[in-house]
Order: sequence, then C-alpha cells, then structure tokens
Amino acid sequence: MNDDKESSNAVVILGAGATRGVSSLRRPIVPPLDADFFQQLMRFPRGQHDCVDRVLRDLPNLCGSAHRTTLEQYFSLLEALPEVVDISPHPRFKSKTRRANAERLTRAVAVLLNEALAGSNGQHLDCKYHTAMVNALRSGDSILTFNYDCTIDWSLKLSGKAKWNPTTGYGIRAVNGASWVTDRQVSDDSPVKLFKMHGSLHFKHIDRDLLTLWSGPFRQDGEEFKIIPPIMSKRLDDGYKQIWSSAASALAQTRRLCIIGYSLPASDLTALALLLCNVGRVDLDVLTIVNPSREVSDRLYSVLSVAIGPDTRVVFNHDFAEFADQGCPGLGGR
Repeated sequence: MNDDKESSNAVVILGAGATRGVSSLRRPIVPPLDADFFQQLMRFPRGQHDCVDRVLRDLPNLCGSAHRTTLEQYFSLLEALPEVVDISPHPRFKSKTRRANAERLTRAVAVLLNEALAGSNGQHLDCKYHTAMVNALRSGDSILTFNYDCTIDWSLKLSGKAKWNPTTGYGIRAVNGASWVTDRQVSDDSPVKLFKMHGSLHFKHIDRDLLTLWSGPFRQDGEEFKIIPPIMSKRLDDGYKQIWSSAASALAQTRRLCIIGYSLPASDLTALALLLCNVGRVDLDVLTIVNPSREVSDRLYSVLSVAIGPDTRVVFNHDFAEFADQGCPGLGGR
C-alpha cells in the first residue's frame, strides 16, 4: 500500500446494530432495532412509564400488532396522517392526535434507551468494542451515526484523548460540551469528527449554525431533545443540513469505509442518496462490512460496488466483537 493510501482518512458508519452489540449489556431490555422497537417496549412492566403504556395502547388503533410494526412505519404513518385527515369527511383521527402520538413515541424512544444503556451508577454503559474502535481512529477520521443514543459519544469522551473536541467535532459548533471531553488540551479543531445524522438524546437545541448539548446521555421526563424521526423522506432543517454537508464531504474523500451494524433500509432514501452521491469518486482501498445478515451485507456491497476496484480489500465481519478482535480492519492503517 503506497503512502497516499496509508494517509487516507477513514469513515465509519454506525447503525442500530452497533449499539445492540454493546459489550456490557446484561438486561432483558436491549437497545432496539427498527424491527423490534415495540417488542422491546412490551417488556416494560405496565404502569412503569405512562408514555410507554400509551404508545402501546395507541399502536393497535393505528397499525395493528406490535410484532409486525416497525418504528419507521409508525413514525411515517403519523407523518402522513394530516394530509389524509384534511380530505376525509369523518376521520377517526385529528391532527392534534397525531402530534400527541408523535410526542409520546419520541419520549418512549428516550425511556427505552435510558433503560437499556444506563448502568447501575446512572452512568452510560461502557463498551469495549466501541473503545477499540475509538483507539484505532486517527486524526482526520470521521464517524457517521444514525443512532439516537450516546454510546459513541461516551466512548469518545472516555477514550478519545487528543482526538475529540465536542465544540467542533459534531460538524456544527456546539456549546455546553465540557462534560463530553476529558482532554481539555485537545486541538480546537477536533481531530476526529462525529456526525449524528438523525440527532441525539443529548441534542438540547439545534439551529442553523449552533448546537446546544445536554450534559448527560439520558433524558428525564420534560427534558426535550432533538432528533429526526425515522421517516422515509427526511427534511434536513436547521443545523442538520450543515451536519449532513460535513458528512458528505468526508464520504467523498474517504478511501477507507467501515459500516458497522447499519442495514441501509430500502426506505431510508436520504441516506441512500447520500452514499450514492458521494461514495465512488475514487476506488476504496478498504471496505469493511460488519453485519450478521448475509442479505444486508450483499445489499451494501451492491450499493457500494461503484467504489470497489480491483485493488479494494473487502472485509466481512459477523459482528462488532469480531471487528474489534481483528484489530478494526480499515482503521488505523490496517
């Protein structure tokens, strides 16, 4: 591998499977995938969380079985309802009902992630696989995550010494980031970037050019946070356009791409467009796909085939643990 290839910056894409693979999970309620979100909610004892109880009561009236409905389907249906309500002579739902349902569902997302990822001391669970990945990152590398949780942020805080500055690391200027960094001597321009494509539990407020952070990874009742719902067609308003633009630049320049636990759902057209528009300008040196599903791995390989040349090394890992055990292929010059 020549010097130019050695110096190329890496991009890591994280999906829900990366958080599902956290090494220290020990609870019956686990970080959800899109397909089993409502099944995870059903594991809460009735009466423990009002928003969870009400979401599960709302669900049959709108979508039917919790076992057959995905989080994306429910959010997308709630997004579509107002258009149809306005033209229906005797609609069973009202626009304000849709808004209330969406707010309860968003709160339930926070409740579920809190339950799955908070340790007995109230701090975020550590993950040795995320830590291994952070240790393998080099200056100039970027992470794109489609997850709402703060697992990667927490790992950067604990293990990203000299690599991570939250003030400049999110692709948009952030304030209140002091609790998200341990190395106060890190460069003003964060050496490693983290683009939270769909927002985060710790995004308190975001506008066109400023992100305000909560000091901790979990939200309590009444604490608002900013996320983009998982709907088919996403609107990149406020500062999200800046985040996505920075992510696009990183993808366009990379020759080392690692995709961990992300399935690129067929309905996530915005993410698909992002990849198609930016990956393939040059052949990749390394493509690493971490996913237990052969079907998903084949789909990702097909979408990215335009960037796979005769000298591209393609690595398939079954899960995050195998990726970490093999030294994070595609990162750190490997």
